[in-house]
Amino acid sequence: MNTAGDMQAFVQVVEHESFSAAATALGLTPSAVSKLVSRLESRLGVRLLHRSTRRLSLTSEGNTYFVRACQILSDIEDVEAEVVRSPASPRGRLYVNTNNAPKWSIVWQYCFWKKFPRDRLTMTRNAKRLPGKILYDEIFGRLTIR
Repeated sequence: MNTAGDMQAFVQVVEHESFSAAATALGLTPSAVSKLVSRLESRLGVRLLHRSTRRLSLTSEGNTYFVRACQILSDIEDVEAEVVRSPASPRGRLYVNTNNAPKWSIVWQYCFWKKFPRDRLTMTRNAKRLPGKILYDEIFGRLTIR
């Protein structure tokens, strides 16, 4: 049983208003997508879609399921992105050397804290060298580890 896969197929069918278009988006055949949605309806014991030769429409149960399924799939994407990003995200303190005016330094700090709220930032002006630290030189736009 692949609940998330069945859910994804159903959401794609509703969003594309077509089994064929959903199949293309998912990289499957239209009959495979139809089987996934039918399997989902069977498992739930309710009709989610009214099917006709010309169009698809949601049943009331289908509408309820669609709204919740979209949220669940979004949550799955969010948690996967967080887990994938987590080990690669920098941790610790970043030392920045800048020649910019103080007002730009404040903007830069704000952007950094927005993106990396758990990290610390130390800004210096015209520092020649910070041994053993990561130094970002805004003039040349490069990251150097010393």
